[in-house]
Amino acid sequence: MQQQVRELKKKAKQWADKVRTNHITKGEAWYVLKSIIMKTIYYPLMATTMTEKELNSIMLPIFKAAIPKAHVQSCMPNTL
Repeated sequence: MQQQVRELKKKAKQWADKVRTNHITKGEAWYVLKSIIMKTIYYPLMATTMTEKELNSIMLPIFKAAIPKAHVQSCMPNTL
């Protein structure tokens, strides 16, 4: 299972780097967050066992990159 966590972290960091370095609108940022990367992360969770800490470490780079681009307040709860 640690292999799965490493792969998800790798995908999350790659995606976050792309979002952070490209010029996208706030609507595009919100769309790719909800429709692309969240689905990429959530799909394998059904067959993966991990701790909440591991999941948060996967999601942190995603939120750090996408939330500012989408012009969403960073103090909002993570239950989007």
